[in-house]
Amino acid sequence: MSFSYDLSFWAIEKRDRPKPYRVRWSVGGRRPPFSRSFLTAELAQSFKGDLKKAAQRGERFDEATGLPDSMLRKDRDITWYEHAQEYIEARWKGAAGNSRRSIVESLTCVTPALARDLRGAPDPDILRAALRKDFNHGRPAPLTANEARAIAWITGIATGQRPK
Repeated sequence: MSFSYDLSFWAIEKRDRPKPYRVRWSVGGRRPPFSRSFLTAELAQSFKGDLKKAAQRGERFDEATGLPDSMLRKDRDITWYEHAQEYIEARWKGAAGNSRRSIVESLTCVTPALARDLRGAPDPDILRAALRKDFNHGRPAPLTANEARAIAWITGIATGQRPK
């Protein structure tokens, strides 16, 4: 993926089409520009405003899709495990010790419940022990062989390739 902060926006144009209002923008000097069409002028203005707000926040834009990171994330299908890891990363630095422990314990409790009916699932106790260590970003502990297999299994689900 290639990203850019070089953006250009065009005026919203009205065309004689089923979705008449078109938003056009360019990322990294790309020609032709990206575009999205909407039924109403308000929807088009809202979308263009979202793009501009992302640019004002300093988000990078994907040159392949034209979308900022925040919108790209919404379009991408992510697994629970990936979401849990991103959640921990986002909260860890500013969280107090007890809050960190609560985050780890909550995600450790929920994750095996979400994966229990999937083929090849490891023993829930082993998976919980592995996740407790894996989710603890402050003091990572070494994994046993069974715990490493459990993390490989849950990560395999995250990449769509379940281990046998």
